[in-house]
Amino acid sequence: MLPEWYLQLSESSGPAFVAAWSNADVAVVSLLVFAVAYSLTAASAVSWFLDIAFGALVIGGILVAWPAMVALTLAAVLVAIVVGLVHKWVAPKRQARIDRAAEAAAAAAVADFERDVGKR
Repeated sequence: MLPEWYLQLSESSGPAFVAAWSNADVAVVSLLVFAVAYSLTAASAVSWFLDIAFGALVIGGILVAWPAMVALTLAAVLVAIVVGLVHKWVAPKRQARIDRAAEAAAAAAVADFERDVGKR
């Protein structure tokens, strides 16, 4: 059912901290959950999908060896970049609104930081 190259990758990646699963199996499932939940976050106004996305990454990272965790993190960054670019292309007005809200939140945080530094 699975391609031969994946079976070889799965065998060579070593066991994970999940019975009968390899590091590759855990990383693929974790990345798929992240990609779906992150895409749903970008496509909807529901923010708890983002919690699920990053929860899947954390759990996947805990259950694999560190080389697989690094690969999982890099793959997740690539997924986030692709989803962000697609979102910017598909919904530019919504993305502009999100960017304005992020800039306002960042400006408030910088102002608080400058105020706190000025008190010292």
